[in-house]
Parts: sequence; structure tokens; C-alpha cells
Amino acid sequence: MYDVIICAGQSNMEGCGYGETERPFEPDPRILMMTCRAHMILPAAEEMQELPAAYRALLLRRALPRGHLGLSFAREYAQRGYLGEGRKILLLKAAVSATGFGSNHWKPQDVLYMNLLSMIQKALSLDQGARVTALLWHQGETDAQLQTAREDYERHLAGLVAGVRAACGEPDLPFLAGGFVPQWRQANKQTCTPILSALRTVTANTARAAFVESDGLPSNKQGFHRLHNDTIHFCRNALYQFGARYFEAWQGILDGATR
Repeated sequence: MYDVIICAGQSNMEGCGYGETERPFEPDPRILMMTCRAHMILPAAEEMQELPAAYRALLLRRALPRGHLGLSFAREYAQRGYLGEGRKILLLKAAVSATGFGSNHWKPQDVLYMNLLSMIQKALSLDQGARVTALLWHQGETDAQLQTAREDYERHLAGLVAGVRAACGEPDLPFLAGGFVPQWRQANKQTCTPILSALRTVTANTARAAFVESDGLPSNKQGFHRLHNDTIHFCRNALYQFGARYFEAWQGILDGATR
């Protein structure tokens, strides 16, 4: 029986963080993942990323592990008593880099939205006791770059949440969305502000939803290597810290519902 956790959005949810981490993810037989494209079910683990030749010479490594905030969310979920006896976690890894509403990826009938619904359907068909317990969303950088209107982003995101909840048969499914890398946000205030405002508005106006702050979390340039020159992605350690923040927000939603 599965507790299904949806991980949707773009690259920071897909996992593009490198560098050292205080708590690397250790494989756990209770935590599995479904791949985005083939819908294969595999043991949950960090993916290895081949490095360009210049970085191989610099770092003396051919490949590096990529962090994933869903892994730390799942780890907290399993270790802090939310996983019932005999149950397993299934992470739906539905995020794809450089995608957004404005680029026609996540609106109803768009390819990634339809793929997500297909993943949900497959997960729920695995056994009669399968249930979806969280929708984790990190996206918006592409729409900021495309200058998607705030009102349009709000409408599309609210529609996605409603559609996913309906597909899961969970009208009260907890929904969590998070902020951008602070370094990139600071350098792109004008384009980031409308999308971040939309994210905050949707989570504020949606029942059992929360916005997860990203303050203090470093980019790959800050937390991995200064020559990497990547400010839009959280570094590996930041992704694991961010996943723990998502979990605390999810726990807060549940605690609020049971008071």
C-alpha cells in the first residue's frame, strides 16, 4: 500500500543541486519513486549527473549526485511516524526543467499536466489502499522569465491544484509551493515579484495549502562552486533543507486540521 507524494513543477523540483550536504539521502526500502517519462517504479535515490569536461578536470569527478527536495520530504515523512505499518512512500517525479504555464506545459490538456494525471492514475491503480497525501510544487522561474501576467498565473495554478485534487479523489489534499533561490530572486526582482505574489495569493486563498519560504538557501554558485555560475538552482544541501521546510509546512497543515 502506498502513500503517494506528488513532486511537480520545473528544475528545482526535478533536482539540479550539487555540492556537499550535511545529510545525504540514504536509500530506504520504504521509499520508492515513479519516473516522469517511462512511469517506472524504482527505489528512491539521488540521480547522478554527468559533468561537462571543464568541470571534470576542475573537480576530478566525472559525475556528481543531484539533490532532490522530495527525497528529504519523504525521509522526514517516514522517520517521523507518518507512514503506517506495511505502507510505502511513492514519489511521483513529475517535474521537468524549463517548463511553465506560459510555455504551454502545465495548463489543462498541456503535455505535462496530462502526464501528471496519468502518473496519478497509475499510482492509484497499484493497490486498493493507495492514496495521495501531498502535492509538492516548485515552479515559476520560467513564467517569470516569460513575464506571464500575475492574474494568469494565479488562474492557471489554482486550476491545476483543483484538477489534481479531483484526479486524486482528495478534495482536501495538502498543497505546498515554495519560493525562488534568493540570489536569483534578488537579481531579477521585477520579473520575479508578480509570480511570487501569485504563488502567495493562491496558497493563501486555497484551503489546506501553504507557501514555503526559501530565505537563506544558497544557489549552486554559492553552495557548490563559484565557477559554476548557476544562480537559479538551489545547491544540493539547500534542496534537502528546503524539503524539510516543505515537510514542516505539510505537518502544520495536518496539525491545523486536527485541532
